[in-house]
Amino acid sequence: MSYLTMGDTETDRKFQPIHKKRPLKLQNKWSTPTGLFFQKGMVNSHIAIQFFKNNKILKTLVSENEESWVGKDDNIWDLIIQFGGQSPDHARCQREIALTAIVNTYLKSIGYASLEQPQLNGTTPDILAIKNEFSCFIEIKAYFGRTIVGEAEVAQLVKYYNILQNKPEIMKHFGVKDSIPPKFMLITTGQLPPYNKNSVFNGELFNLPEEKQLEFIKKKYKDIIKKMGYSKYLEGRDTRNIYKYSWEKYKKQIKYKFATPPRAQQLTRPRKLDYMIENRHDIDMILIPARIFSQILDLSGLTKEREYFERIRSSWLSQLILDKELINYTNSS
Repeated sequence: MSYLTMGDTETDRKFQPIHKKRPLKLQNKWSTPTGLFFQKGMVNSHIAIQFFKNNKILKTLVSENEESWVGKDDNIWDLIIQFGGQSPDHARCQREIALTAIVNTYLKSIGYASLEQPQLNGTTPDILAIKNEFSCFIEIKAYFGRTIVGEAEVAQLVKYYNILQNKPEIMKHFGVKDSIPPKFMLITTGQLPPYNKNSVFNGELFNLPEEKQLEFIKKKYKDIIKKMGYSKYLEGRDTRNIYKYSWEKYKKQIKYKFATPPRAQQLTRPRKLDYMIENRHDIDMILIPARIFSQILDLSGLTKEREYFERIRSSWLSQLILDKELINYTNSS
């Protein structure tokens, strides 16, 4: 699904190039290629930059002011921002901001208050949902839809569970009266593997010492990286880095020990999440695949929120860089 037109707008057709195409590179030590090319030019009396992917026009950014390129030596990334785009770092952050706002809107619809970035024994879950004596710590992963959300991300939830197992009195600091043990939830726009493929739950890591667990995670994601190959596009490079350092993220979580392993469930059909939080059945941890949460939003009448949720899933970083309004959802949207 694409939300950017591909070279078929009036602005694209009016573009008159003044320079040859050049590769768009990141402003880092290695000048990393993004897989995009750009070309400076004019649209009527306004300076403009046209961007290409696989020789197809992706987007044309145009200055709001009438001006010429004479003496205009700004850095390409400064110009992208001036013309309505954003940096890769802002694009990544925008995914998380948008997903957080969508989840908060859903929580409000089921009567829950949201506390963002609650301090939990030196660590910070993304959201704490509270309604009377009920509560749920929510971790969100605003990844591109094809990016795997695996052991390292799930281990973050396990860490929060372990902290509360050891120090249940912490809940008093959040104003939860007569607190019932909280639930723990993962919501993602990425690809959540089937429950029996996650090594945290299927026994592959059980009884392994920490060193062996880390070796296992390293090998598992090294094999995944090998299969995906080396992408020339920014999105693929980001995904590779997520996989490459997954073992480091996993290592930070497993230092928190627990006596009773969490009881987890991965939803296979949409359920009202207030029921999942408040029902006292034998579940501590709730994993929600992107497809299921999208359906939950739809069944809750949150049509706009579902649309933005799907945009986060399907939009490449290159699209977000060139169109900062693409996933610009806030609670007041």
